[in-house]
Amino acid sequence: MVHQIQAHVQDWFPFVLATETRRVWGSVNYKVQTQNIKLEKLTSRELAARLTDQAEIQTNQDFKTKLSSTTSLESHYASR
Repeated sequence: MVHQIQAHVQDWFPFVLATETRRVWGSVNYKVQTQNIKLEKLTSRELAARLTDQAEIQTNQDFKTKLSSTTSLESHYASR
């Protein structure tokens, strides 16, 4: 899965451009605010590496969630 992500990113995204400005509506008085979002310029390899890291982090979080729910079920039934 991770290798598929890397290959896809390297094929399709040569780099990410620098800065984007967008308008964000304020919640209370509907005042329009301008928010600058700074993006880094990345090579396809750097972008692929970051996406790979994010995929691994997500996989670890999913595993911890499953482990936690399994452990809580075991302790629930053990206490009966």
